[in-house]
Amino acid sequence: MTDPTTPSVRLTRWLKATPQRVFDAWTNAQQVARWLSPNEAIKQAFTEVDARVGGRFRFGYANPDTGHVNTVAGEYLVVDPPRRLVFTWAWIPPHDEFTADQMNFDSTVTIELTDRDGGTQITLTHEKLPTGPITERHIWGWNGALDRLVGHAGHGPHRPR
Repeated sequence: MTDPTTPSVRLTRWLKATPQRVFDAWTNAQQVARWLSPNEAIKQAFTEVDARVGGRFRFGYANPDTGHVNTVAGEYLVVDPPRRLVFTWAWIPPHDEFTADQMNFDSTVTIELTDRDGGTQITLTHEKLPTGPITERHIWGWNGALDRLVGHAGHGPHRPR
C-alpha cells in the first residue's frame, strides 16, 4: 500500500514477451546487467542477484564522466514467478551525486507482470522515496531502464496511459 506522506513512482510498459521472459529479465544477473540502467552510457560495473525471498542483490553503476561506481543494494521480499517481485532499494554511500544524508531512506520496489494483448503489462511502483532530487532522479532512471527492458525483452517502447 502506498504511503501518502512519501513520494512514490508508478510506471507502466507493455512488452511483446511472456511474463516469464520478463520475470527472468529481472532475476537473471546476466540479463539484468544488459538492461537495468537509465541509458547505454551508464554500465553496470558488477551485478549480483540472488532472487529468492531473503536473497539480496547489488548493482554497481559506473558514472561515464567520473568513473565512480555508485552501488545500490536490496533484499527480495516477494518472489512470485512470473507475476510479482518486491524488493528493498537503497543506495550505498559514497555516491557521486548525493550525500549520505540524502540517501538515508528505505524504499521498496514492486514489479507486477500481467498477461495482456499477447504480451506483458509491467507495472513498477517505487515507494517511500524522499522528496526532491532523489525522487526526480529515480523517475528518470526507472523510465530509462524500462525503455531498455522493452528493447531487451520485448519490442517497441509503448507507454500505456
